Amino acid sequence: MNRSDAVKEIAVRVLDRLFPEFAMGDHTGWEKVIDQARKKVPDALKTVGYAGEPQEHPVCKALLKALTPSAKGSEL
Repeated sequence: MNRSDAVKEIAVRVLDRLFPEFAMGDHTGWEKVIDQARKKVPDALKTVGYAGEPQEHPVCKALLKALTPSAKGSEL
């Protein structure tokens, strides 16, 4: 393994430790989910492989928990 690969691997490990829940929401389909949700498509989360109730998806759950009347979009 060369130095560049070693540095990348270490960086990934550090990020995994800092953000252990990131993998739950790491999917390229979220933009499509948002577009579909705006169109009120009831099963928009199927795009990211989730078929359950939207409020039970770990990412949605975290966002709902973070939403407060004083929360700014940039804080989410």
